[in-house]
Amino acid sequence: MAAAVTAKPSLLLQMADACCSWAYNHVKLINNVYPTEPGEEGPRASALSLLVYYAASKPNKLPKIGAYLEKRLKSDVKNNKTGYIRVTLQIVEAIINECHRNLNLFAKSVLRIINDVLNSPNPDLVIQGTTTFVLFSSFHDHETAVDTEFTAIYSDLLKKFCTLASYETADVALQHKSRLSGLKAIQAVAASESFLSNPNAESYVERMLPAALINIRDPLRRQPASKAGHKSTPSIHSQRQSITDELITDRGLESTADAVLKELFTKSSVGSSKLQWNMITKYLDDQNEWESTTYVTHIVRIVASAVQAQQRYIVMGSIIDRLNDEKFEGSPAAKTSLIQSLTHLITYGGGSVGLTVLELLETLVSHLQRSAKRTAAGGEQANDKDELAIQSSLIESIGSLSVHMAYPDQINDIVAFIANRLKLDLGTSEEQADAVMKEIRRLHLRALGAVVVTRETQLANGALARRSSMLRTPVSYELLAPMLQFLSDDDSDLRINFYSFFHGLMTLESMEAAGTTTPSSTLKFCAVLHRRLFEFALAPHTNPADFVIIGNLFVASLKRYLIDELVRVTPIIFKLQGLAIEGAVPTPSRQRAVGNIVVEFFVAAGDYLGNDELSKYAAEVRAGRIERHEWSPDVELKHQAIATLGKRTFSETEGADFINLKPLRTSVDRTRVVEILLKDPMLSDIPNIREQLSVEYIPGETEHEGEFTLPRKNRRPSVSHKPSPSLTASAFRKVNAPSLTASSTSELSPSTVKIDELKEALINNVTSASNTIRLNDASEIDSHSIGNLPERARPDVKGLLNSISQSFEAQRRQNLQTEPLKRLHQPSSSDPLTAAVINVVPPSPNSSATLTNPYKGSLGKSSANRLNGRPSMENARPSLDSVRSRMGAVGVGVGRRTSDPEDAVIGEGAAQVLGATLKHAGSNGSFKPKEPSLRSFKV
Repeated sequence: MAAAVTAKPSLLLQMADACCSWAYNHVKLINNVYPTEPGEEGPRASALSLLVYYAASKPNKLPKIGAYLEKRLKSDVKNNKTGYIRVTLQIVEAIINECHRNLNLFAKSVLRIINDVLNSPNPDLVIQGTTTFVLFSSFHDHETAVDTEFTAIYSDLLKKFCTLASYETADVALQHKSRLSGLKAIQAVAASESFLSNPNAESYVERMLPAALINIRDPLRRQPASKAGHKSTPSIHSQRQSITDELITDRGLESTADAVLKELFTKSSVGSSKLQWNMITKYLDDQNEWESTTYVTHIVRIVASAVQAQQRYIVMGSIIDRLNDEKFEGSPAAKTSLIQSLTHLITYGGGSVGLTVLELLETLVSHLQRSAKRTAAGGEQANDKDELAIQSSLIESIGSLSVHMAYPDQINDIVAFIANRLKLDLGTSEEQADAVMKEIRRLHLRALGAVVVTRETQLANGALARRSSMLRTPVSYELLAPMLQFLSDDDSDLRINFYSFFHGLMTLESMEAAGTTTPSSTLKFCAVLHRRLFEFALAPHTNPADFVIIGNLFVASLKRYLIDELVRVTPIIFKLQGLAIEGAVPTPSRQRAVGNIVVEFFVAAGDYLGNDELSKYAAEVRAGRIERHEWSPDVELKHQAIATLGKRTFSETEGADFINLKPLRTSVDRTRVVEILLKDPMLSDIPNIREQLSVEYIPGETEHEGEFTLPRKNRRPSVSHKPSPSLTASAFRKVNAPSLTASSTSELSPSTVKIDELKEALINNVTSASNTIRLNDASEIDSHSIGNLPERARPDVKGLLNSISQSFEAQRRQNLQTEPLKRLHQPSSSDPLTAAVINVVPPSPNSSATLTNPYKGSLGKSSANRLNGRPSMENARPSLDSVRSRMGAVGVGVGRRTSDPEDAVIGEGAAQVLGATLKHAGSNGSFKPKEPSLRSFKV
């Protein structure tokens, strides 16, 4: 019993020694992991688990474990024991996964092990070493990397990976494996959250970016290694193909390189983004890669998608600077790359921080004008492919400015900016517009077309459903009306380019129209448009494409202005048909083309109204004309027909069929069309609809026509040469206006009124006004009115308006001292100025005063509503706004542009009225105008 007892402690000690022997013998634990039996591959699982548990439970042993693994690996590499090298890497990965919190304790050993593996000629071992480094990078904290020795090892290792990423050899499989290893490693470094906090991050990025950029394919400059002119024997390690070799392709390497760029820019601050982008541009400069459009735009696309939106201006500003750099002028391909890159940034959005839309537009338009001048100069650049590529890229970039709407008037500002460079005041004839101006107009009209087409495409793709509550402001008709002159231009390219823009704009505004009301400005513009199209259809130089333009614009206006436009256009369509049948349209070919327009218009009207009877009748007429050879086969109202027809003439399109074609004799029955339309529920409620559809169209005599005129230099305000028949001779004598003789033409020269007389007359009229109501100060007048004046007239206008305002104030103070507030002087209706211009008759609640003008009948309700229905003292004294609107024809040219035709008439006739009536006011010569205040006006 005692022996048994004494034997027990001895057994316990032996067991304790056996259990504790592994606690300090890490070498034995590591060696047990390696396989020793034949056919055994990979680490022993149980031994590996015991080693990992030992390392996790005793972190202080990690440096020794790392040192021994490093020592063993060197021996295995020297003896070319590939299997043991793989086991060592697996042991390191297992310990990193379990002991990553204490990674710094054995980090140096891990990096040395990976570094030794990279020296192996076996690409498969290199890939496995890269896998270990990727795992290490996922746990490595760059903020704690302050050890000098570690930094040196890490830098050397990263340099090797960058070298692998740009490795080139004739062995395609070896090159792909090597590059994939390098790219995956630097991607892991860039993906680290703390990488940019590394003190040496700048030097690291300077190596990593070129390694990534070289793997982005350049189809113009870089030839794949597989297609090289020479071949070499593959290395002994690459002769044994792997099933994954074919999966590593150039496209896969490019995708990995893109991921590296994204990782670098995603986490970058403003300073880091600038630094990294400058490194990219330096690489492009050194490698002369700017001429490769595909390569440059690919890089810009990747960077723009990765960088934060508020930092995209860094890339955009750099590209604009290089676009304006003179050294790129001699490289059209490089300019094309820059412009297309800029287009992508604009389309992507967020890159215009600090840059307005008009600033970008000014840069692009200036380069477009330079290109136009080079093209118009002739020579080799006239049809040079590179120059045409620059023009197309600039036009596309200008169009991209309409993708994102920053404010409601953005499209208006773009159209106005480009339209102002068309120089419409030069006209369209060859004597007035030289070849350079024609080329500029051609390109600018193409740019306008790109703007509206791009916006239309955005809306068609769903931008309309996603848009905010901000609605786009329609384009001003005062801006569009002068551009209609391009419809009759001698250059067919200008006609087609303007059509593309204008048709796209009508379609765009049909999609974005907020309502169906027709304001007076629209009626004026439509009248001018109708007259232009009518005259264009009768022109002798028209081609088949021109008649397609005419018909498509009539249909586009129908879709834009709906029922009102159908009522207005129907008489014009039938007028054209009558002239074509009567022979007023030159040549039978053009007569048949007009007949096509008539039929196709009512087909479109039937489709719009959903009126099957109208569509069926128009189809019957078309079938009958085709049967009788009265149909022009190529004039179809399709937008694509313009590109098909181009500049081809009728003889070219009709060809041999010309002999069989007959003049137009079959007409669309107007009575039947009107009866069909009268039965349509969308038109049946319109008053006098039958009379409106049956009226005969007479160009130039429409109610709203004539308000928009083509701009001319030094053009004076004009009034209509036909007085209204409702005015009598007494009405003319009442305002003492000069009589209009039959020899009067389109304009009347306005009378010049002396400033002192004008001011005195206005002061005398306001003397009777209520002293309790103050006149608005001159500073309240908007600067737009003065800004429209000639430069030489602005000082006089400023002084005049300030003097009038100060005189009113002085007179008001005098009245306060001399007259009691309760005594209000009622102005006499016999006063010429009061009766003719201001109409001071005190209105009764049921009365309705009508202001008349000797040159255009009654002003109607809108002006009467503005002048009546207010207190009598307010009618007795004009406000500055009314004074300004009634001074439009005075010698100094005061006035503002107005969309109301009645206000325009008042401004036009004001000179005649004031010139005749101010003589009654008199002047005592005591009034002296003062210097204008610069604070009161903004010129």
